[in-house]
Order: sequence, then C-alpha cells, then structure tokens
Amino acid sequence: MTLLFSAYIITLLTSFSVILFLLGILISPRVPIIIQLVKFGTVGCLNGLLELTIVNWLIALTGIAVGLPFIVFKTTSFLVVLVNAYFWNKFWTFESKSSIVASEFTKFVSVVLVGAAISVGTASLLVNIIGNPSGINEVLWANIAVIIAILVAMIWNFFSQKLIIFK
Repeated sequence: MTLLFSAYIITLLTSFSVILFLLGILISPRVPIIIQLVKFGTVGCLNGLLELTIVNWLIALTGIAVGLPFIVFKTTSFLVVLVNAYFWNKFWTFESKSSIVASEFTKFVSVVLVGAAISVGTASLLVNIIGNPSGINEVLWANIAVIIAILVAMIWNFFSQKLIIFK
C-alpha cells in the first residue's frame, strides 16, 4: 500500500508540474510575473518528486524505513533538494546573471529555513490549535493543513527569493 501511495504521489507531482508549466506559458505573455511563479512552482513540484525518489530509493536500498536511518535519509534528500532548488531558481526561475557566491547561497538557505518554519508553524496551528472542523476527519484535516502550509510557505519563499536573493 505504501509503495502504491508513493507512486500515486510521484505521478501526481509530475503531472501537476507539467500542467502548471504549460498553463504558465499560455498566461505569461499577459502577466510577466506569472511565468516566474509557474517556474517556481514547477521547480517545487520537481523537487518534491526528487525528494520522494531519494527517500524511497534509500529505503529500498537498505530495507529500513524508520528510526535514525530514516532521519538520515530525509536529511540527505532535503540537502540535495535544497542545492537543486538554489540552482534551478537562480538560473531558470529568476534568470539571475550573477555568479554563484557563498553569501547568496547562505541567504537562500536562511530564506528556505524560515519558509520551513512558516510551513511547520502553519500546519501545526491548523492541526493542533484550531483543530479539525466538524465533519472532517483528522487525517483529511492534517492533509488539508499541509497543503495550506505549503501554499503559505511558497508565497514567502517566492517573494523572498525574488525580492531579496535573486533581485
């Protein structure tokens, strides 16, 4: 069941990123910031796919899906995705012409970590403080909270990268 669910999520992310990109190409001539948003969303979807792939590959390779090894797998995938996101967003999404410098990458990491805190905080607020509305079970509400948190953090990450890092 878990493998089937992972395959479903990977397929969904891939499909969504392709649709998002094509939609952006159609809309972008009228609203220039849209193409950056679409590219940013595409990079995000593809990074989600990359992270899931790395974690699942490491689980398959070791046969371990819990405990300290899982934390190492998740940390490894996060670090790979962080570097991947930096390069794709710098050179493709925001089309920065500046060379790579450590201070810029440090700012990028800081912005992403703040975005992660915003995401975790938003989801935690919705799940643990507000709680699930009546008629919505806890699992569904947790998934809705994660989606809302991703969108809130995405807004932070996009504008922080656009206005601060890759201006």
